[in-house]
Amino acid sequence: MTKEMKTYVVIPAYNEGKVIWSVVSDIQNAGYRDIIVVDDGGTDGTRATAEKAGATALRHKINRGKGAATKTGIEAA
Repeated sequence: MTKEMKTYVVIPAYNEGKVIWSVVSDIQNAGYRDIIVVDDGGTDGTRATAEKAGATALRHKINRGKGAATKTGIEAA
């Protein structure tokens, strides 16, 4: 039995609410569907906007840094 491989795109984000919609859309237009955005404790609604754009969105309660946000996204994938 062969297991199908999936490719995930992980995006760590901090206060990127103004641009996250277009980033997710561009990635979808490139053919990727499994997109995970990790809002790293931002205050501008990045997580909600990413979800509305079609990504899976996670959120840290506090800013933990790009590495921690990337790790959270990889673990979710």
